[in-house]
Amino acid sequence: MSQRVAVAKMHGARNDFVLIDERAPHVTDYPSFARRVCDRRGGIGADGLLVVLPSRSADACMRIFNADGSEAEMCGNGMRCFVRWLYERGGLHREHLVVETLAGPIACTVRSADPGHFVVEVRITEPSFPPPDGTAGIAVSTGNPHRVYFVDDVAGYELAALAGPAPRANVHIVQVLDEHGLRVRHFERGVGETPACGTGIAASAAAAIRTQRAVSPVRVEVPGGVVDVAWGEQGLVIRGEAVHVFDTEVDLPPASGSAR
Repeated sequence: MSQRVAVAKMHGARNDFVLIDERAPHVTDYPSFARRVCDRRGGIGADGLLVVLPSRSADACMRIFNADGSEAEMCGNGMRCFVRWLYERGGLHREHLVVETLAGPIACTVRSADPGHFVVEVRITEPSFPPPDGTAGIAVSTGNPHRVYFVDDVAGYELAALAGPAPRANVHIVQVLDEHGLRVRHFERGVGETPACGTGIAASAAAAIRTQRAVSPVRVEVPGGVVDVAWGEQGLVIRGEAVHVFDTEVDLPPASGSAR
């Protein structure tokens, strides 16, 4: 009989994830597992895999694998889902949590624990703006690399063509609605066009604020919903819902190497 592992399906602004608890290890190859469970035809279907791991320096460690098996440094929408899971199912039922990531420790706060409106605030890595490299757009790092393009209307662009066949950064097109409002579309490395990208929402808002196109706080409309961003003395903070969709179990494939 094959071994089975419990998984949760969750989303933040319809940027969806499969989450597994690996504090007691089960999976030997995370990239392969991510490709299998994230497949929208043959698996559960998701933009990425969130892996819960123990941490010596924080409440837990989060690793993120895109649908193609590549690993990401951070994920703002995924982090909200991760914190909800820790709070409700992971034995860490408290308002303030710190999560270890490849982008460093991320401080998170549960603002509403209502199951129908579970809201998490995530303090994103302080944005940095690498110098221009001769290509179009504004380079921004918020834990992941991003390139932000300001346009008159986000509906009129083919994102895949803009990103190119092998983008080194997540690509975002941004329409300024007013000084406190943006509309954004996203193309993520290893996934493609997604309904939302948490660190990309943060990068887009930071780029708009830095170039005086917007003023904090900023309400960002994305295809999957709305996420609020503030940039001030508390750093760069995003706030939005985390939605639990369902729990299930999946068969583990035979061991085929290690991702640890």
